Amino acid sequence: MAAGRHSGALVIRAEIFVIMAKTRTLDSTEVPILEARALAVGGGLAVLVPFRRRARMGAIQLTAEHFRSQRLPGGFPFPPISKMLEPRFEHHDIEQQILRLSFMPRDDWGNPGGAVQGGMISAMLDDATGPLIIASTAGTLFPASTDFHTMFYSAVPLGMRCFVQARIDKLGRSVAFTSASLMDEAGKTYARAVHTAQLMPIRLPKEN
Repeated sequence: MAAGRHSGALVIRAEIFVIMAKTRTLDSTEVPILEARALAVGGGLAVLVPFRRRARMGAIQLTAEHFRSQRLPGGFPFPPISKMLEPRFEHHDIEQQILRLSFMPRDDWGNPGGAVQGGMISAMLDDATGPLIIASTAGTLFPASTDFHTMFYSAVPLGMRCFVQARIDKLGRSVAFTSASLMDEAGKTYARAVHTAQLMPIRLPKEN
C-alpha cells in the first residue's frame, strides 16, 4: 500500500484519524459528527475525503406549526421579539442542521437612509439560530449568547422579503457555534452573522 518511504506513516496517521472520527459517533453530545476515509492516491499519498454532517441524536424536526403556535420543541415559548419579527418557516434540514426562515421588514424598522436598521438585521439572524439550537438539542437546552458578530455587505431595502439561513457549525456539551446568512429571494447575501452561545437547561415559565 505504501509506495514511498514516508507514505506508510501518512496512511497510518490517516487511519488513526478515521478511527477517532468514527468513535465520536458514539457520543451524541458532539456535533457535527465527522466521517472520513483514507484513500491511497498516486505515489501512496494519503488524503481525507471531505467531512459529512449527521444529525444529532434526538434532534427534533421543526415545522411551520411550531411557528404558527409560537411554541418551540419542548414547549419553550417564542420570545416577544420573535413575535414582533414574525418569522415565516421555510425549511428545516435536520440531517444538515440547517434552518431557513423568512421575514418581511416593516417601515418602522428603517434607518435614516431608508434601509433596514442594522440592529433589526441582527435580530432576524439571531431569531433563526436560536430555534435551530433548541431543536438540535431536542428541546432541552437554551442558547445564552456569549458572542454575536454581524457583518453587513449591502443595505437591506425596506419591503424586501428577507430569507435567513442558519446552520449548526458545532454543537458541544455546553457551547454552540452557529452561523447565519440573510439573503434576498434570488440568493444575494446582504449580511452574515457568527453566533456563539452557552447552552443552558430549559426551564419553562410557570403558567399563571
